[in-house]
Formats: sequence, C-alpha cells, structure tokens
Amino acid sequence: MKKTFLKFMYLLNIFIPQPQWKNLYKKYINIKGAELFLQERQKQAPKPVEILPDDKIYWSLSVHDRRYIQYAFPHNQQVKNSRQADVIFKWGMNRTFRCSARKKVFIMEDSFLRSQTTVADKKAKPEDKLSISFTLDDLAPHFCGNYVSRLEQKINSDEKLKKEDIGRARKCIDKIVGNYLTKYNHQPIFVPEILKTDKHKVLIIDQSVGDYSIILGGNGKHRDFEKMLQDAVRENPDSLIFVKVHPDTLAHKKGNALGYFSPENTGYPNVILFAENVNPVAVLQNVDKVYVWSSGMGFEALMCGKEVVTYGTPFYAGWGITTDRNRIFKTAEMQARRNKKRCLEELFYYSYIWYSHYVDAVKNCPCEIETAIDYLLQKRDEYFAVNNIRKDL
Repeated sequence: MKKTFLKFMYLLNIFIPQPQWKNLYKKYINIKGAELFLQERQKQAPKPVEILPDDKIYWSLSVHDRRYIQYAFPHNQQVKNSRQADVIFKWGMNRTFRCSARKKVFIMEDSFLRSQTTVADKKAKPEDKLSISFTLDDLAPHFCGNYVSRLEQKINSDEKLKKEDIGRARKCIDKIVGNYLTKYNHQPIFVPEILKTDKHKVLIIDQSVGDYSIILGGNGKHRDFEKMLQDAVRENPDSLIFVKVHPDTLAHKKGNALGYFSPENTGYPNVILFAENVNPVAVLQNVDKVYVWSSGMGFEALMCGKEVVTYGTPFYAGWGITTDRNRIFKTAEMQARRNKKRCLEELFYYSYIWYSHYVDAVKNCPCEIETAIDYLLQKRDEYFAVNNIRKDL
C-alpha cells in the first residue's frame, strides 16, 4: 500500500508541479471543510440567533482588519479568547471552525458597499482599505446558494415592506447608481470608447476560479461558464458581446485571480475581451443585457435597470426579476426555498439595509446605510484628487 501511494505521489509530481497539486489539495480540503461547517450550521441553528447586550464577542480578525467594524456593537464586551466569548464572529469560509454548542457563531463577510479601495492598493492609505460594512449570518453566507441563509429566509418570508421602506430603498438605489458607487470605489469613472456604440451590447461577467460563490452557489465548473458564453453568442447573434475578464488572465498570469475566460476560449467574431480598469457601474449603464454566475455585479446590473441572466444561485436570483438557468431552480427544494415574487426595491432593502451592518468611520459607532454612502462618496473624492484619477461622469 505504501509503495503504491509513493508511486502515485511520484507520478503526480511529474505531471503536475508540486505547488499546483498542493494548492489543489488545499483548496479541496477548504471546500470540504466549508461544506461540513455549513451542513452543521443548517442543523444547529433552525431559529435566528440574537446578539444580546451582555454577550461577550470574539472577532476572528486581526486588530487592524476590525479597526472600524468592531464599533458595530459598542455595548458588547470584546474578548481576546474565543473560549471566553458568548458570540463568535468567524470571517469567511476558508476552514472548519469548531466550538462549544453553547456559543453563538456567525459567519462574517464583506457587505455590498465596503470601502474606498482594496487591500491590494499600494498607493492607498491604510484606512482607505478598511471595510465599513459587513454581513452576519448564523446559517450560511448569502452567496452560498446551495445552503439556506438568513437573507434568503427573510426574502422568502410573508413579510411585506412598508411604503416608506420601499421609498427608502428606491432613494438609496438612485443615489448609489447616480454616483457610481460600488463595493470598491477606486476605479476611474468614464465610458470606455469601446462601449460608445449604438449596437446592442451584452456583458458577460467572469469570476475567479474556485470562488466559493461558484462552487457552493450552484456547483459551477469550467463547462458551465463556457455554456454561459455559448448561450450569449447564440441568443444575441447581432450584438457586441463583452467578456469582462480579469486583467491577470489576459496577461497569461497565474494565481487566485485567474478567471474562467481567456483569449483561448472566447474566439467568436462578435466577442470582445474587456479588462479595462473602469468603474463597474459606468460599464453596466452602457450595456443592455448581462450574463452572470453569482457576482454582485449582477445585482448592480439590476439596480441599473438591465436585463440579467443568472447561471448560479446568487441571492438575487429566483425571485422573479432575473432569468435563471441553473438546474437547481427546477428542484422541489429550491422552489420551496425561493417561492416569493419580489421587486428590486425589496431585494435591495433586505440585502443592503436589513442584512448589512454599517459603521460610521468618523464617529466610531453604528450607522445607517445613508451615512455610509455619504462617507464613501466623500472619501472617493479625496482619493481621486490625491491620486489624480479620471472622473468624466
């Protein structure tokens, strides 16, 4: 048995370089660990969990990363050891997380309006990279559509929003879209020359290979993204089709940012690879139709009034405002999980307002979405001025 195993490892190392198969194995373990964790959460937390004022909180984040978001719960004591905590905020889905059944465990993720820029921005000040918003879910992250989340439960409930809530959501949508606000706000704001045409334009949104929202949100594979492209070409023969790919893919680089599309698999006459550094809302406002797996840009496209076709199971699919192609929507389970018809304003209210937490980075206290929007707009103006970034719109 040992000889067979060593022979297998030897052959594996010949045909697949060691760093690659090690990364594949690590990713496989992380995915399986995430699935086990989510399965346990689905069993253990049938009812929503409340965070009480006297609960002690443990953040599984560095002191730097929780610089702002720690102020979301100003009345709760923060502890440095998870064993002392009543509530544990676990960041992301990278590994399993075991703790006492008595603990309240929440999965943390970045919300939809996060920060001025990304952690990879070398020019930015540290505070410009920090998140001022996040989501908490004791069942599953909103993007893991294979599992039920609290956001999904809320959307699928019998609850009806008040007229003023719908109006509030509409005002926020108009302000976000009208000011080209998005998750990260460092990209130049202009209309690329290639989009300045009267022809019908279709946008296909690429994503990172191995993204949890793909694997745990519709069981996506390479062939599914290829089918998305084939469908777009077949259904829009007279349109210009833009594939928004990762810049690293176009440059034939490797790494976590590698996408599903490349010059090798997009060789259609009316398909154009698009990797220009530009604000996503500026792009979405200048196309007519969007094909997407699970990217948040799909919801931003809805906010821009565009037709959206989904292939994964993003939180905004299955409610009657998107065309959904994933076969999971034909199953009895998913039809039971998502059987309500919701409008754009309802989906926005539940995801951006009810589900998301915001922090006032000036006053160091919890705040509403409107305050977060104003803060991000102000910081973007400052960032653009300092770095001489283009803004034509």
